[in-house]
Amino acid sequence: PHNRAPKRDEVAACSHFLLEQIAIIRPMTISPMGNVSTAMLANLFQIEGEPKKLRCKISKTIINGMEVKVFPVYHPGASLHNPPIKKEVERSFQLLADVVRRP
Repeated sequence: PHNRAPKRDEVAACSHFLLEQIAIIRPMTISPMGNVSTAMLANLFQIEGEPKKLRCKISKTIINGMEVKVFPVYHPGASLHNPPIKKEVERSFQLLADVVRRP
């Protein structure tokens, strides 16, 4: 509809907030939801690949000296705009649950 991807300068202006939150929380897994957030995190943490090809695959990166799993999934609203992919969206979240449970 009227959604749009953020512009590069908007991402640059706000990404430091995300990095500060990651430093405070120290997550073991980060799951960007959708292509925009996946591309942003891939760029920030030097993860190779197109967002669609990274989806539902574990990438590992070092953030603040700690290994972190990055597991991109579909954006939750994807199936609202494209109902045929509803099962894929659900499966991506089931896989995420499995990834989070693993050490």
